[in-house]
Amino acid sequence: MVLAQQTVMPIWVWSIVLLAFLAVALLAIAWVRRRVRQSVDASAEDFSLSDLRRLRESGQIDEEQYQRLRVAIIGAAKKV
Repeated sequence: MVLAQQTVMPIWVWSIVLLAFLAVALLAIAWVRRRVRQSVDASAEDFSLSDLRRLRESGQIDEEQYQRLRVAIIGAAKKV
């Protein structure tokens, strides 16, 4: 019985350590995702449709890129 208790105790300890590690990892992932979303939203706000039109008219982007970026900017504006 004593031998069984000696082997069960380390299993519980390592299980708790593993769960704590997973919890910290999930919190870190959530924090990073939130920071990335905030930076993407901030960069989309700094870029207006008129800037996009100017890029298209100057030939720096083509029509397909213009349409894709236009949809992204409008979508970001709707989220706010």
